[in-house]
Amino acid sequence: MQSYRLPEPFHLIFNRLLSYALLLAESVNYTSAGTIEFIVDRDGNAYFIEANTRLQVEHSVTEEVTGVDIVKMQLLVAVGGRLPLRQENIGLHGWAIEARIYAEDPWTGFQASEGVITRYREPRGPGVRVDSGIEEGQRVSSRYDTLLAKVIARGMDRGEAIARLRTALHEMVVSGVETNLDLLRVVVGSPWFADGEYSTTLLEEKLPELLREAEERRALVAAIASQLHGRTSMERGDGFARTRVSHDYGWPWPPWRS
Repeated sequence: MQSYRLPEPFHLIFNRLLSYALLLAESVNYTSAGTIEFIVDRDGNAYFIEANTRLQVEHSVTEEVTGVDIVKMQLLVAVGGRLPLRQENIGLHGWAIEARIYAEDPWTGFQASEGVITRYREPRGPGVRVDSGIEEGQRVSSRYDTLLAKVIARGMDRGEAIARLRTALHEMVVSGVETNLDLLRVVVGSPWFADGEYSTTLLEEKLPELLREAEERRALVAAIASQLHGRTSMERGDGFARTRVSHDYGWPWPPWRS
């Protein structure tokens, strides 16, 4: 899970971090897209972590709050072009948050899973973006990177971005392979996540509790689906199924009758 922007009061040191990043890039004559990572403590002290001389997987959140197509800019520089914008022209607007969906099983220590994607549906809605490279019928192998898709939500503030991400994750459908989608739904839907009351020790401290809640939700969804299926079967008549499939949730619902 990645989010952008810096929460209060850390946004005040943004320009200082930016100057550090520019100095580092200039010192090695680096001119392409890349990421300089820092960690900031509660007192506002910044510590350098690493430099990634490539496009980062979380570049999507940066694009959402800046309005800059980083991939396009990277390709432009690669062919010898000049950037059409300056640093002072880049503003930060709103808040963005990203959740990564992996072909990993949280119930088995996040082991890579494999299989054929039998159903895949991306969420839609205001401020929602999905970056993926999968489709129905595709075979997922555990021998490759397990990242399936990234769901990005943007809002005017953190609360709106989280609310949109929560809805998007519930609308997302990936069937045929085990994923971390149920776990993400529980995490993003938790009050402590909305309040920002978590740290890097989150999984160590809360994983058993989170998995129990995810399992309960799975059981509830299965029970609802079973009841709907039974109700639909009872309403079928002369060989024609009188149901429609909701494209919002993928479940059979009782139809209206003329």
